Amino acid sequence: MPKPAHVPTEKSRAEVLALAGFGTKHEDIATYIGITPKTLYKYYRGELDTGLIRSNGAIAKTLYNLAIGGNASACMFWLKCKAGWRETDRHEITGAE
Repeated sequence: MPKPAHVPTEKSRAEVLALAGFGTKHEDIATYIGITPKTLYKYYRGELDTGLIRSNGAIAKTLYNLAIGGNASACMFWLKCKAGWRETDRHEITGAE
């Protein structure tokens, strides 16, 4: 007896979007939802493609707001990652006096 066709719901779409945003492997998402990877790709391509983008955007927004608010660690992290700043140690080697 064939298995009934999968019908996506708002709940399953939200779960796939969240799991994709967390970086969960697609095969594991399919197992969690109870479908094959092929069915996952057929019905949830948009959620799989945008989940991580949305999560990264939300985290970047939070980091940006922390940096703008004066959080020194957030400022340093942002500048190192986005503005090319780096910490350097300068060592001068001199000869015998």
